[in-house]
Amino acid sequence: ASRTAKALITSSLAKKDAQVLLVIVPTLEDATRWYPLVKDCGWTKTCLYPTSEASPYDSIQVTSEIIWGQLQVISDIFELKEHENIAIIATERSLQPHLPPYEYLKSMCIKLKIGDEVNLSNLSTRLSESGYIKTNNIDQEGTWARRGDIIDIYPVSSELPIRLELFGDQLDKIKEFDPISQRSLDKIDNICITPRGFEPLIINKLISINDSDISTLFHDDEYYELVNSKKLLSARKYLGVAFDNPSSLLDYLDENPFIIVEE
Repeated sequence: ASRTAKALITSSLAKKDAQVLLVIVPTLEDATRWYPLVKDCGWTKTCLYPTSEASPYDSIQVTSEIIWGQLQVISDIFELKEHENIAIIATERSLQPHLPPYEYLKSMCIKLKIGDEVNLSNLSTRLSESGYIKTNNIDQEGTWARRGDIIDIYPVSSELPIRLELFGDQLDKIKEFDPISQRSLDKIDNICITPRGFEPLIINKLISINDSDISTLFHDDEYYELVNSKKLLSARKYLGVAFDNPSSLLDYLDENPFIIVEE
């Protein structure tokens, strides 16, 4: 059958039995061809999960665009409501353990909604622990700024930055805004801010492990910088040291996803 027919049949079968459709294809090029076809089949959300052509276990640095694209899909999964469904197109690399465990990553996300009480000191600490960089102007993903009771954040899992407006300690408004003109756009009710990447989570977890268990894995200079500056070159390759059971994309889906493999 044609790819269009495959997408239509796949979506029809999946919607009968599952809330989540996962399409596994050979390459990212195939994924980009599947994406618009599946999107037209009426899913609440349709996502392309980006992966590197390199193995997750190689020390090759993965680009921030790939990591942020993965976090955007994960954020969509976290925010999926009971009456909604989602279709994800990915390559077989997504099935290899390359992510922190589901519960740990979810616990590190910052969820905010209108009416919440916000402690600015705690919010600043959590953003820093999640890898966000404080700047004067918000012009790129992974940065944040504060002007009085207004906090601007550019979540890596969102297409646009957001502006939090406080009334005292209460979150009064959440707005998206244009990073170029700084003009406010649509109001939203809530936001899920994921960590800036997986490396800050790996580093934080490594630091929490007993010294005697991991200190021999590093040179003295590396270990000193890890403990005192929370920095580690190629932290990604220590995922299996930080977490006993690293996860794949499958671990982030519900118990009964409908999975299609295009060989």
